[in-house]
Amino acid sequence: MSRWTSVHVDERPSRRHINYDSTLRLDKPVYRYMQASHLIEVLTTAKFSFSYVGSWPDPFEQWWHSILFNEGSPLFGARAFASCWTWRNRDEPFWRLYENRCDHRDADGRFLPKGAPPVRIKSTVGKIIDALALAIRGFETKVFVAPVGYTTTKELLRYRSSLVREPAEIAREAAHALTYKRLGFRFEQEVRLLWVDRSPENPGRRLVPVDPASLIEEIMIGPVLEADVPRAIELRRDLEAAGFKGSIKRSLMYQAPTARR
Repeated sequence: MSRWTSVHVDERPSRRHINYDSTLRLDKPVYRYMQASHLIEVLTTAKFSFSYVGSWPDPFEQWWHSILFNEGSPLFGARAFASCWTWRNRDEPFWRLYENRCDHRDADGRFLPKGAPPVRIKSTVGKIIDALALAIRGFETKVFVAPVGYTTTKELLRYRSSLVREPAEIAREAAHALTYKRLGFRFEQEVRLLWVDRSPENPGRRLVPVDPASLIEEIMIGPVLEADVPRAIELRRDLEAAGFKGSIKRSLMYQAPTARR
C-alpha cells in the first residue's frame, strides 16, 4: 500500500488537504500526454481537466468506483475524478495513443486536413502538489497523488474483500483502491492524481484552476513525418499565442537519420 503524507493548505485541514505517497520524489519529472486542443484549453482557461473515473472504459476501473461510492458506502454520493500522468518520456506508443491517424473525409468524400500533433507536458511531483494545494482552497474535496501499482486480478479481488469501511479511513482506502491496476497496464508506469468530492456539477469532469506557467516546465510537440512538419510549426505558434512562454520542443523520433547529419 501507499504510505500517505498530508499537506494542509488552510485552516480547515480535515476538509482541505492533499495526500501524496511519501515514497515519491518531489523533484522527479513526470509527464502527461494529451491532444493539443486539450493543452490549449488549459493554457487559455487556466483550468486543468480531471475525468470521471466511473465513466472510464476499463470495466475494472468502473467496478472499483461502484464498490467505493455506491449506496451503503461512507463515500456514497461522492465521485472520484482523475488525471493520469507517467514516468515514461521516450516511448513512441504514447504518442500514437493521442494521435488519430485515420483518414477523415467530409460529406462529399474529400480528405480533411490533419489536425495538430499530440503534445507532452513535463512537470514534477512537487509542482503538481503545489498547484493542487492552491486549487483546492475553493473546494470541499480530498486530493491524492500516488504511483499506480500493478497486480493480478486475483489480488485485486482479495484486496476488495479486505477494504476498511470506517468513515475515518475510507477516503484513503478508496484512493488505495483507485491506484491499483492489472498487470497488463504495467507499461504505462502511471502516476495518478485523484480528486474526490460531492459536488453534483459537471459529472463528466472537474475543471481545476491552475497556473499553467507554474505547473508546466516544458511542452514537447509529438513526432511528425517530414511532410507534416508545417503542422508542428503551426502548433508551436498556437501554443505561444495561448500564452505559454516556456520551453517548447519537438520530438525528432520520426526524423530520418540522414536529416540529422
